[in-house]
Amino acid sequence: MSGLKQRLAAGEPLLGTFFKTPSPMLCEVIAQTDIDLVCLDVEHSPFDRMTLDQCLFALRAGNMPSVVRVPALSGEHILNALDCGATGVVTPHVITAEDAAFAARSAQFGQGRGFAGSTRAADYMRKNMATHLADSADETLVIAQIEDKEALDNLDAIFATPGIDCFFVGRSDLTVSLGYNDPSHADVVNSALDNGFKVSENINDLVNCEVFIVTVPTPIDQNKNPDLSLVVNASELIASILKKGDFVIYESTVYPGATEEICIPILQKSRLKLNQDFFVGFSPERINPGDKEHTFEKIDKVVSGSN
Repeated sequence: MSGLKQRLAAGEPLLGTFFKTPSPMLCEVIAQTDIDLVCLDVEHSPFDRMTLDQCLFALRAGNMPSVVRVPALSGEHILNALDCGATGVVTPHVITAEDAAFAARSAQFGQGRGFAGSTRAADYMRKNMATHLADSADETLVIAQIEDKEALDNLDAIFATPGIDCFFVGRSDLTVSLGYNDPSHADVVNSALDNGFKVSENINDLVNCEVFIVTVPTPIDQNKNPDLSLVVNASELIASILKKGDFVIYESTVYPGATEEICIPILQKSRLKLNQDFFVGFSPERINPGDKEHTFEKIDKVVSGSN
């Protein structure tokens, strides 16, 4: 209904909000806003099954995509949220790759989720079985929440788990799990550093990097023309710190020729020469969302090089 899964897979920035008041009327109101999604927080708010059902009804009536943070990593809770019509689920306390795999299986028919054609998700029998199965596979969003210090040792395996569309850091629980009482504490913010992962807005953190992978999205305007402002900005940022021997790989959704015609000239403003001082690669999108044959596990990753 929403294309939320495809938009997320394409790297499109999305704006959503947590919703903690179990009120169908307020859900009806928020469905009239321009945000991209609403997350009903069943884990930390007093939603019962009937209220959750009514809130999802209101959001669907307003064409507002919804995800439900279920109260526990349980197949029963995931089943209920999706049958009631949620676009996807946020599964709390994912600590191991096995937890992530369980969440992914529980959200898909034939893998752990029980089938019923009489639910809202199935349009109350108006969808035949084949259509409901296909729609579920194409649209159901699974978000794994990382919020325990034990999970930090398993990030590589968790991130490699098929069937997980997105990862969400539960910073408050992670703060407590690490023994702190301030989510802004440096040890909390950088808790994944020892696992090779760091998020930063400081360009100085990139100065010593030798390989830059650009993965920004390319949205389109109302006339369906590509908006390259994000990839241009990323190229300008890299050009400001580019040094001899560096590699820049573009994995962004750009049209053929954009790398050579737009990105490389920006990089060369650094006064370095392509294929002499630095090198450029291009990697097309790895998967086409909705393609059930050429999945993440079945295809090779190809990176072309300027030299």
